[in-house]
Amino acid sequence: MRSRRWIGRGVAVLLVLLIAAGAAQATTIVRLSVDEMTRIASDVVLGTCSSVESHWTDDHQQILTYVTVTDTRALKGRTSGSATFVQLGGRVGDDAMYTVGAPTFEVGEEVVVFLTRQSSKRQLAYNTDLWLIGLGQGKWRVERDAATGQAAATVSLGEGMVIRRPGRTIENSMSLAELTELVEAVAGAGEGK
Repeated sequence: MRSRRWIGRGVAVLLVLLIAAGAAQATTIVRLSVDEMTRIASDVVLGTCSSVESHWTDDHQQILTYVTVTDTRALKGRTSGSATFVQLGGRVGDDAMYTVGAPTFEVGEEVVVFLTRQSSKRQLAYNTDLWLIGLGQGKWRVERDAATGQAAATVSLGEGMVIRRPGRTIENSMSLAELTELVEAVAGAGEGK
């Protein structure tokens, strides 16, 4: 009888540890609306990813990923032509650092990204002060329908725990025209203050 109790307790402890380990892999973020993300961002840019590179920081403590977006249209801020921004995590050779909830970027994909200007205490591989904000909330992937030419933008929150606020509906997709109009309207209203 005692051995069954110990086995039962052992299984219970094992389950708790497994659940805790899974929770330790999560990132908790508050889900923000497009207008909230726009107000927080210094720059919101529409463009095509032309380069995605990861590098160690000069002190070899972190891996950072540098994404360059070209053919940009500034929806908010002063970024035009091209923009290189930074996000935490990436892979350099056999070494990888992963930030749960961070989006991935692929060369050739069209995106709308929400960025903030922030200096770094570390020497960066690229001369930039732009950082992606909001983890997965900061990247909207643009896909165009081959038949109609219509463009839709979708945000993917990735892994992690998202806290949704009661009574609020936040869109995960909309037409690119709706997204750009919303960002430009909020950005324009902020300039009038």
